[in-house]
Amino acid sequence: MDVTLLRQAPESVETDALIVLANEDTPPLLNVACDALIAGFYQTGEFKGGAGEHLLLHAPAGVKAPRLMLMGVGKAAEVTPGKVRTAAGAAVRYLRSKAVKRAAIAVAGDDARVTAAVEGVILGDYEPDFLKTGESCRDKRLSSLAVVASEASDSAVSRGVILAESQNFARDLGNEPANVLNPTELANRARLMANQEGLEIEILDEDRLVQLGMGSLLAVAKGSAQPPVLVIVRYQPANPSGAIHLGLVGKGVTFDSGGISIKPSDGMEKMKYDMCGAAGVLGAMRAIARLKPNIAVTALVPSVENMTGDAAQRPGDISISRRSASTPGWASRALTLASSASSGRSEATSAMSPPTAQNRR
Repeated sequence: MDVTLLRQAPESVETDALIVLANEDTPPLLNVACDALIAGFYQTGEFKGGAGEHLLLHAPAGVKAPRLMLMGVGKAAEVTPGKVRTAAGAAVRYLRSKAVKRAAIAVAGDDARVTAAVEGVILGDYEPDFLKTGESCRDKRLSSLAVVASEASDSAVSRGVILAESQNFARDLGNEPANVLNPTELANRARLMANQEGLEIEILDEDRLVQLGMGSLLAVAKGSAQPPVLVIVRYQPANPSGAIHLGLVGKGVTFDSGGISIKPSDGMEKMKYDMCGAAGVLGAMRAIARLKPNIAVTALVPSVENMTGDAAQRPGDISISRRSASTPGWASRALTLASSASSGRSEATSAMSPPTAQNRR
C-alpha cells in the first residue's frame, strides 16, 4: 500500500472514499454543502458518532470523493490513539467490501493519533486468507492511502507504517500452516528478515544445542522428525544510551500436538499458533531495526515441533536443562522457554557478545 501525507482540506482530496472520524458530541464540519445533511443525521439519531458506528454517504455535495464515510470514535474527551486505531481499521474493512481501492482518512489531533490511524488502516487491510485461491478470494486490499492531517509530521506517518507492517509480518508467520512453517523454515524466515533489516542473526542447530546442554528444549523435539533450532537476533544501536540491554524471548512451537499427552482433536488445528510468541518477537525486531531506538536488543526464539513419535518424552520423564536443573516432561511451553531463558542469561553474562564464526549460519 502506498501511504502519503496530505496537508490540504479533506473535501478537496481525490480518492475513492474519504473517511472522517466523528465524535459523539458534535457533528464534524467540512465546511461544505453536506454539513447540514450530516447534522441532520445527528439530530434524528440515525448516526450519533458513537464508537463503532459508521455512516456511508454517496456523492456527498461539496466533496470530491464519491463516498464519504463517517466513522464514530465516541466522546471527544475519551478518544485515545487506541480508539482511533480501531475505528480506522473497521472503516477500511467495511470499504474493502465495496471494492474501494484508494482511500483517504482525515485525522485531527497530535502525531500519536495520526500514527494510530495509519496503523489501523494497514492492520485493517490485512488479508489473512492469502493462501486461498478462487474468484471469491481475489485481492481486495487497498492500493493507496492518503492521510489528511494539517499538523502531522512525516515521522508520525512512517512510524505507523513500520508498526503495522511489522505486525502484519508476524501475522503472516502465524497464518502459515505447520507443514510449511516448521522450525527450520521459521529460522529461514528470521534469517531473511534479519538480512533485509541489517540485524545480526545466529541460528543454533541441534548439534550445537546438544553441546550447550539445552536438554529442556531438546526434550520437546524428541518426538518430531523436525530438528529444533534456537534463533538469536541482535540489534545494536549506533549510539547506545547507557548500558541498558533489552531481551525478548518468543516461544516458537510450530505445532503442539501435546506429545504423548495428546491434546483433544477439537481445535487441534489451532495448535499451529503455538509459535505466535516467536512471530511477535521477530515482528518486534523488524520494527526495532527500522525505528532505531538507542538501546541494544537481543531476541531469543526457541523453535521446536512437539509431536507423538516413538522417541517423544513421556509424562514423568526428567530433562536436564542448561542450568543443570531437572524439569518434569509435561509442559512443552515451560521446557522450551526454560532453555531459552538460560541461554539468555548466558548472553547477558557475556555482554551479548557477537557470534563466533563456527556458530553463525
